[in-house]
Amino acid sequence: MKPQPDFRAFMEQFRSQFDSAAGFEGWMSRDRDAPGAPPDAPPPPEKKSFPLYGIFIGAFLILWGLHKLHKAGYF
Repeated sequence: MKPQPDFRAFMEQFRSQFDSAAGFEGWMSRDRDAPGAPPDAPPPPEKKSFPLYGIFIGAFLILWGLHKLHKAGYF
């Protein structure tokens, strides 16, 4: 298959590689759940949220420790 110099012809040639127009449009919009998308496509990476509960537990432990040290007379 020889590549076409014209962009429109190139895109038509590229589109022929997909099973359906919906699959091509899904690929163009990066929609992995589109009909005709390859089933072995990796899912998009999940966003990892910062664990705020860890910050609250850490702050609680620090404040509790400072309170105990204060009651013991260290400051």
